[in-house]
Amino acid sequence: MTDAIFAEPGPLAFIADVAILLALIYPANLIAYFGMGFALLRINDTHPDRRIQKRRDGLRRAIPEMKESCVSILVTSTLLALALTLQGHGLTLWTPWSGILGVLAGTALMVVGYDTYYYFAHRALHTKALYRFHQWHHRSVAPTAWSSDSQSVGET
Repeated sequence: MTDAIFAEPGPLAFIADVAILLALIYPANLIAYFGMGFALLRINDTHPDRRIQKRRDGLRRAIPEMKESCVSILVTSTLLALALTLQGHGLTLWTPWSGILGVLAGTALMVVGYDTYYYFAHRALHTKALYRFHQWHHRSVAPTAWSSDSQSVGET
């Protein structure tokens, strides 16, 4: 990203940049979520023998899971738009590495860092103090394409 795509410095410009990026990122994520979801349903319909829970219909919870997923995707899209805007305005803790090696190393660090964070965060969500935020996710006893992002805002 270059500074040319971001507005002049200032709080209103910063907010405008976040809003513009969010207006691009959120619909793109929704298209990916619903596109992949319907594609997976189609694949699953052609192979009913591969269902995880053969005696349970996970699609009964499809609409609530889709609604909850849309909220979760909005939260993550907003955070991504905010992070990209911070970087675009030069408000980062360090300068990202440049070049192909920087991209590869940064990607590797992000994957390992996110997996480590997710592991410990998920373990913490199973504790008595935090399980109330996580219990929605475990209501999906017959997983479908729609249950992957179905989580409470507190968990997101």
